[in-house]
Amino acid sequence: MRLNITVFFVFVSLSIYAQSNTKIADSLYAVGKYEEAVLLMEKEDTSSVKILKDLAKYYKANSEEKKALKTYRKILDLDSNRVITALNYGETLLSLNQLKEADSLYKKISLRFPENAQFYYSRGLANERLGNDSIALDLYKKTHKYDQFHQNALYKLSKKSLRNKEYQQALAYTAMGLAKNENNVSLLSITAQTYSAMAVFYEAIPHYEKIIKLGQGSEFIHTKLAYAYYKDGNFDQAIENYKEALLYEPGNSSTHFLLGKMYALTKDYQNSEQHLLMAIKIKDQPMDAEYFSLALTYKYLEAYKKAFDWFQKTLKENPDHTRALYERAVAADNYFKDVDTRINYYQTFWDKYYGEDSNYLAKDMLYLTKNRISDLKEKKHMAKDKLDKANSKDSLAEVENDSTNLANQKK
Repeated sequence: MRLNITVFFVFVSLSIYAQSNTKIADSLYAVGKYEEAVLLMEKEDTSSVKILKDLAKYYKANSEEKKALKTYRKILDLDSNRVITALNYGETLLSLNQLKEADSLYKKISLRFPENAQFYYSRGLANERLGNDSIALDLYKKTHKYDQFHQNALYKLSKKSLRNKEYQQALAYTAMGLAKNENNVSLLSITAQTYSAMAVFYEAIPHYEKIIKLGQGSEFIHTKLAYAYYKDGNFDQAIENYKEALLYEPGNSSTHFLLGKMYALTKDYQNSEQHLLMAIKIKDQPMDAEYFSLALTYKYLEAYKKAFDWFQKTLKENPDHTRALYERAVAADNYFKDVDTRINYYQTFWDKYYGEDSNYLAKDMLYLTKNRISDLKEKKHMAKDKLDKANSKDSLAEVENDSTNLANQKK
């Protein structure tokens, strides 16, 4: 009897000790001390499903994915009916990029639970990452079938529709999701991008604004919103949002370039020059667009020498930049005094683009070029006539002077 009582107390003591360790591990986990929680739980009885569940959770939190995977596998070996554990096991397979295994697992689970939307969605993720896009799309549609408001599936479906330019379908999917959760940033973003793609910018703007109001602003969102404001004719708001975009990524040459263009449209040429120069300084790719915009800014400032130089640089980057070739002639026309020099720059444009192969943009400029060459030639001819007359008068005066001098000598 005494022996039984002793065994009983030993068993109770061990049980209390185990419970104590579990509680301590939970407390450590709660304050983010995952490694300490793991070390404590590894000392416990790992034949217990409850211990294994906690241990797997701690492994996941401590970024020990492979150990978590083995632990989930042990649990399922002990009890194959644990659906949540199977789901966690599948998610860990996905995170470890063991995609075929994940697909196989979710396929088996879906056969047991054919109306569980989440299993179809998770299998869709595996196939999407495997490159099986058509299979993934079908699985996302199945997810939507069994859960009409599944937020992630609706995001995937709407995004795919947007890429395929199926704009109305994309908006239908996002509307369903937003009806359930009006603050779903991913769906708000797809809605805004879809309206932008449709060029219905006044509809896109409120959705971008809401994303920012929800505290989810980013370089991408502010840039998209800025462009929407620009296309909607609100240049001031476009400028403000491009400036906000630069706060996220100060070294983005594209944003500096677009901001420079916006300032030029509002005739703030000093700020335009500043940002265009910054874009050029940052960018390490062909910069004919940046050079050209800066050249135009100098043209509007009537700094024709600088404009001419930057048009030259534009053409060095891109010899086929039609408008730059024409604008260089205009800058030369305003800067150089020599008429033949001015004519030659227009003539270079004419020679390059005159003929049947001239592009649409060049045709309008060819007309202007022809008229200007004609004007300059007429100006040159008039100047020559004036000079000839002046020379003729000078010659006549010299003859008269010579005659007078000769008459005086005879006297």
